[in-house]
Amino acid sequence: RQRWARLNCNKYLRTSAAPAAALPLPEERQPPTGPREGMHCVPPTDGVLILLVSDRPNPFLCHYFASALLHGLRPTVLGWDRASWIRDTVPKPWTYHLGAKQVLPLHYLRSCAYDNSTLVLFTDHDVIFQGGYVQLRRAYGEAAAEMGAPILFSTEIDSFPASLKPFYPPKPPGATFRFLNSGMWMAPVGAAIELLSSTTHEAVGVSMTSMLATYLNWGPLRARGVQPQQVYVDNDQDTYAGLFIAQRHARSCPSAAAASSRGLGRLAGAGRLCATPLHDGRARCFSPGGRARCSGAEPRWPLQHAISLDYKMRLFENLYHAGRHSIVNGRLQHSTGSFPLVVHFNGPAKVAFEQQWGFSQQDVAELTPPRFVRKTVLRGFSSDERAAAQSSFGSAVTFLDPLFRRLEVAPLEFMCEELVRPVPGGRKNMTRRGAMVQRT
Repeated sequence: RQRWARLNCNKYLRTSAAPAAALPLPEERQPPTGPREGMHCVPPTDGVLILLVSDRPNPFLCHYFASALLHGLRPTVLGWDRASWIRDTVPKPWTYHLGAKQVLPLHYLRSCAYDNSTLVLFTDHDVIFQGGYVQLRRAYGEAAAEMGAPILFSTEIDSFPASLKPFYPPKPPGATFRFLNSGMWMAPVGAAIELLSSTTHEAVGVSMTSMLATYLNWGPLRARGVQPQQVYVDNDQDTYAGLFIAQRHARSCPSAAAASSRGLGRLAGAGRLCATPLHDGRARCFSPGGRARCSGAEPRWPLQHAISLDYKMRLFENLYHAGRHSIVNGRLQHSTGSFPLVVHFNGPAKVAFEQQWGFSQQDVAELTPPRFVRKTVLRGFSSDERAAAQSSFGSAVTFLDPLFRRLEVAPLEFMCEELVRPVPGGRKNMTRRGAMVQRT
């Protein structure tokens, strides 16, 4: 059953007769009643906390872990849920997982009461690291100081959703791209909590207890017809992008209160184009030339902390349609000269090479883009360093279940079978192969 779920065999069936389908729905799980009830709070390393949300094994996590451990990083995985991929009989929409990316970090960061000097780095699981803690802190400090904002998101080549494209500001000098991608962000703890409180709608009265209950009991609640909170319906990319647009409008117009219907970009009469961000459903209007149109009754900007983008790719790069690259000293370098510390394989970049990246067919033969970049990173380390990184998996990576309790997860070679294959220039690793094994 574990292997069936790990390989996602259900999608290949013509009927619903999967081994897990006969299992009954699990009993409803209760969210924590106290702020730290049974929780395991991971101490920051060098003042940085690295978080991701994933409930099950997948191939991209293997590249994530391999590159993180090589650079001495100690990631924490929130929401690792064996029951969800072994016993679930009610399908979860993609937006359920996008909501979890906001709900789980918010509850975890607030409950663990980290010092606000701690920096939070949050990424999706389909990333590869190209630097360690010292480089991350330095790059964040430079970018945050230049942009005058503590919350930094990554940039990408185009706007998603496309309806918000007219509302983005022009690229600042030295920027490569100007549109927000939600797959990677970095901020101090306090700013991160404020951000997530707004995007989950907790700041306007949606309770964390109810959001956690929905996350823990999706199947039983949906079977009873209970509707999920909006955070599990909206796309987080829409929400974060709308918040960024709202900030731009707020800087030009005074705050007040104005209601509107939910939506994104829409025409609003002659000479106006209005966006209605999802975090509050209130319209912000701009002229066709991009200037904010102030009516005197504008919506309130909900955050004390400013949001900006990592325009110069000091921290982040989203690889899809990102242009030409080269390999320099075992790292991926953009044609602008940037060495991004976290590379995100967004969209088709997970599976398809682009000619514009500039790699030869010989270099990438029989590889996917994540595997190619991981092997490139591996070649920058000695065989002893590679072995030490792999052996550190159990102590360096922390898995927390949906109730934020620490799990003991089997060694890396069980979770990521392909990582035990010999790497050119490295030693051969004689290890066992098999399905992921987890003990709690």
